[in-house]
Amino acid sequence: MRRIALVWMGFLLLSCGEKVVEKPKNLIPKDKMVHILHDLAVLSTAESSFKSTLDSYGIETMAFLYQKYQIDSTQLVQSDMYYASLPLEYQSLYEAVAKRLDQRREMLKAASTKKRNDSVQGTP
Repeated sequence: MRRIALVWMGFLLLSCGEKVVEKPKNLIPKDKMVHILHDLAVLSTAESSFKSTLDSYGIETMAFLYQKYQIDSTQLVQSDMYYASLPLEYQSLYEAVAKRLDQRREMLKAASTKKRNDSVQGTP
């Protein structure tokens, strides 16, 4: 029984070292991926809140994102799959995105508070 447990543990250790997804040739660097995922979160929110406005101006959020970062959908999907196959890397990516979103929220909150205070005081 003990041997079976040792063999099983050895098998698990060896399988954990195996690469699930090969590193793509055109992998998006981690720092750029953080920017892309941040913008994707912002654009997704804008699209769900202001879909009719974006449609009336003919703005396609994914096309905008691809053009801004000079990537294509395949490169984005392959990079995302690669990072997702490395749980710690993926977690650090999304923690960085969350941090940027929190910073943006605080910046907007401060600007809103300042504008509200200025309007109460009569300052343009």
